[in-house]
Amino acid sequence: MSKILSVICFSFLFVLVFVFFGSCDSLQDKEIDLISEVDVPLIPENQNQLVDNQIIIKVSKNQNINVIDLMVPGKRSASSFSIGNYDYFIYNLDNPDDSDKVLKGLNSGGLMVSAEQNSLYSHCDMPNDAFYNGYQYAPQITNCEDAWDIQQGAADIIVAVLDTGINGEHEDLQGRVLEGYNILLDEVIPANTNSDDNRHGTHVAGIIAAKGNNET
Repeated sequence: MSKILSVICFSFLFVLVFVFFGSCDSLQDKEIDLISEVDVPLIPENQNQLVDNQIIIKVSKNQNINVIDLMVPGKRSASSFSIGNYDYFIYNLDNPDDSDKVLKGLNSGGLMVSAEQNSLYSHCDMPNDAFYNGYQYAPQITNCEDAWDIQQGAADIIVAVLDTGINGEHEDLQGRVLEGYNILLDEVIPANTNSDDNRHGTHVAGIIAAKGNNET
């Protein structure tokens, strides 16, 4: 669990533990939306996998797709999308075991920009907390969602913050505030108590050490 130590000098000094929670580029997002339309299996977050019987073909916008249909031993999905001057089409192969052979032939034919096996990509790690999208702008503008795919903190990481206090009774900070010290009043601040009469320190502490993915 995260810990917080508080001390005040015209504000409070607190010790917090980083707890990171967690995106994907727009192309991956679009691919995921498209794939879901053609009924492919779901995968766990933070894992990628190939779709055995599907290939994606990239062609110039002036390319007659009916000609490509004749070259592919399979059925074209109704789903397609465009990016810039190119169109992308998904095909379900009749025989998934032939995918390597089919791709090699298509890529050497000269009628398309590229052909490759379809892949699923997971979304970046994003917390399910109710007010994350509407109010927690700081983690989003600093690309924390990408970082959370790599590291989400550890219980032995301690961060000191000089601020106005911390509400250690807040549901997202309970059990994460260590005993601290109020320099202005020359007194100890008990662990996991509310010492913030301004709320700014709690806001900062929440960014650093609040519990996430608890729907609050």
